Amino acid sequence: AQLTHVSADAAKYIAAVVAERAPDAIWCMDPFHVVQWATKALDRTRQRVMHRITGLSKVERRNLRWAMLKNPENLTDTQLHLQHKVVSRANDELARAYQLKEQLRHVFHGKHNDPWRAIGRWILCARESGIIEMRGLATSVEAQKTQIYNSIVSDISNARVEATNTHLRAITKRAYGFHTPEALIAMSTLTRGGACPTLPQRN
Repeated sequence: AQLTHVSADAAKYIAAVVAERAPDAIWCMDPFHVVQWATKALDRTRQRVMHRITGLSKVERRNLRWAMLKNPENLTDTQLHLQHKVVSRANDELARAYQLKEQLRHVFHGKHNDPWRAIGRWILCARESGIIEMRGLATSVEAQKTQIYNSIVSDISNARVEATNTHLRAITKRAYGFHTPEALIAMSTLTRGGACPTLPQRN
């Protein structure tokens, strides 16, 4: 079968490999990696402005990082309260950086009549935010704008591959001390390979 799509990150070597090996394939930028860029930019913003944030206890300051970086649906009640405490300051630099991160997530997961325009609007907002980390992120997003658009309209990502990779790394840790790699291979096949052997004494 002919390869029609390639989902990958923005590593420099990928463009050359795709051009050589799959010149007719549509190159899609994996959403996970783009959102990861945004969370890293947000965290750098947090580190830079932390000394200016007032009204937080020492415990809240320690917990602020995860309250800002995790997706809203994954926050605990305590983290959600802390996040609202910071994000509610509409003119605060960190609050605006958080909003830009969430808006970029929505570019991928929301419904858009014109995804190309949605990406462009986000780039413009990030550039005009005055937040140096978000302006740098806007430059990266613009460089991959076509690939990001392809990912949205093709509805393709590396999510399943990334999940499998994470699971296999966890299995590898559990396999430390085994005498041979066969046990690791068997565990991987059973958990991620779809194998479902008939167990003894069971019909």
